[in-house]
Amino acid sequence: MLETLKIFVDLIQTESFSRAATRNYLTQSAVSQRIRQLEADLGQQLVVRGRGRMKPTEAGKIFYDASREILDRFAQARDELNRIRHVVSGSLRLATVPSVGLHILPPFLKAFLKEFPSVDLQLEYRRNNEVYEGLLDLSFDLGIVAYPSRHAQITQIPFREDRLVLISPPEHPFAKGVAVPLKKLDGHPLIAFDSITPTGRVIDRALRSAGVTVRVVHRFDNVETIKRAVEIGSGVAIVPNSTIREEVRNRHLEAVTLSGSGWSRPLAILHKKGRKPSAPALKFIDTLQKEL
Repeated sequence: MLETLKIFVDLIQTESFSRAATRNYLTQSAVSQRIRQLEADLGQQLVVRGRGRMKPTEAGKIFYDASREILDRFAQARDELNRIRHVVSGSLRLATVPSVGLHILPPFLKAFLKEFPSVDLQLEYRRNNEVYEGLLDLSFDLGIVAYPSRHAQITQIPFREDRLVLISPPEHPFAKGVAVPLKKLDGHPLIAFDSITPTGRVIDRALRSAGVTVRVVHRFDNVETIKRAVEIGSGVAIVPNSTIREEVRNRHLEAVTLSGSGWSRPLAILHKKGRKPSAPALKFIDTLQKEL
């Protein structure tokens, strides 16, 4: 029954049968069958099915709150029993932005899973605002974001600083410099982050403050697409240094420092206030705070 409750909670939180299926390593049809059986057992319709996102009925909202409380209490009890046995197990739901998940977290994930193989770690890539939303509705246990914003219901733990650098093709004149003043970008084609992303907003603000006018060729919401556009010569870009190490090593891109201050991107670990992190979450925070 606990497994069915978890499937139902995941369905309400993700508003998607397919996402709930992915979280529980099931097919979409299997999730649908579980929910139909649950509704039959309770004699109540719990979700409204239709095009787009699924929504809970009034009965579904009531049952969701009760199910989440049952699952939380069970997880807390399991943590206490595991603490007595000096064992760390259970699930850990982690959300982060792609640039962090793909380029910074891998060694930490590897070290954590090697030390705690019994933990079922589920990692999802989301935008900054979606990480906050998921922590608030308990879809995630921990979040890691860039440029964290203050929130009354979210606790922030500093993680690390990620330097922003200017990237260009190896043959570009900028590639021959040691440090490039921001003023030199005036009039140059720029591959920019989408202005709705925190990194994009910071870069746009820095350009405006310096009185620099660039020619924005493209705006993308992910660094992988930005790198590909720079590689083919569409323009230069300002990106986190951690995301371009492989391209620099393979000589597909060159990275140079930008003159001046303010080119450090802060990263933070987040969890919901008033809710004690589980044992796996606490151990993962410990892992992140180690130097690997």
